Amino acid sequence: MIGFLDDNKVKQIIELVLEFLAKQYGNPTTALRDGMFKPEDYKPKVHYRANEVLRTDTWNSRMIRSGEIAERMADAIYVKDNNLISWQNKDHFRKMLKERPVEGSQVLFDLFKKENESETLEELVVFLGHRWYDLISTLFYLKNPKDCLPCRPRFFKEAFSKLGMDTSCFKSCTYENYVSFNDGIKAITSFFSTYVDHIDLIDGHSFVWMLCAYKEIKEYVFGPQETNKESDGKKREGKGFVKTRLRQSEFRKNLLEYWEEQCAVTGCNLTEILIASHTKPWSQCTTNQESVSKYNGLLLTPNLDRLFDQGLISFDNHGTIMISPAIPENEFDRLGISQDMKLRKIEIGHIDYLAYHRRFIFRE
Repeated sequence: MIGFLDDNKVKQIIELVLEFLAKQYGNPTTALRDGMFKPEDYKPKVHYRANEVLRTDTWNSRMIRSGEIAERMADAIYVKDNNLISWQNKDHFRKMLKERPVEGSQVLFDLFKKENESETLEELVVFLGHRWYDLISTLFYLKNPKDCLPCRPRFFKEAFSKLGMDTSCFKSCTYENYVSFNDGIKAITSFFSTYVDHIDLIDGHSFVWMLCAYKEIKEYVFGPQETNKESDGKKREGKGFVKTRLRQSEFRKNLLEYWEEQCAVTGCNLTEILIASHTKPWSQCTTNQESVSKYNGLLLTPNLDRLFDQGLISFDNHGTIMISPAIPENEFDRLGISQDMKLRKIEIGHIDYLAYHRRFIFRE
């Protein structure tokens, strides 16, 4: 069961988020809907649009045999603004539904028409596999938005960790883990409601998501430390962020020097576009030495940086690229990747950081 390890820590984080919203948008109680949280309004819209396509009230057993339910779902997951599911998983799901329309229709019919959510989730896992957490959770959200929420494990795991909450529910998509995730969001929503009126479950979900997905809030709340207070009790206005920027600049300088101003994989020497990518994320580094280490990063072109950051590629202990199964092979050329890519050099100092990336970031 998910619970808070430190209530004071959670309170402090909520207060800092509200402080940020107040500075940016005025009254934080209205900023939730009219300010920074406004972009999050897409979630109920996605639910409405998808269900307009699905029309589950018309489903019957004949539609299972014809595969029509699978056809509707293949269209529903592509409704406007649906970024609850990664594009790779959308494509994978649509492909499976087209290849196995009757089986897919049966699984979806059971999901939307049966009451036993434990059984229907297991059916989805058998059909899709445990690693499709974002897809399975979104399907449950389309069915029951009052109790079930979409989950992108990597981001929510980071946010739960920062809130002092148990993160074991993100290991695999089982019914127990998914219930624990939803209970965690409900607990946060309840906690948050003591500060803001008229907050609902989607607001709580958005609050947790934004702690790690929105750079402005993430930097304001956490910075180099989680408390941002001077000994006299006054909030620091800029010292911590200056230190953070200086360390980021030092990190990039270290990588440019180590990789001789060339991409670690392709050798591209257009330094103005090369990105200093952390192997073990900045937010997870426990010491300043880790955060600026030349071994805890790769100098990459923008496409490789994005793929590496999202866990869609990684590298083994010999420097050979590992490509996530979430990327269809027909997308390799478009993304500028191939199975024969490898790091131009690798040393013993890289090994532990790459192992961390493969274990916690890479999408196997």
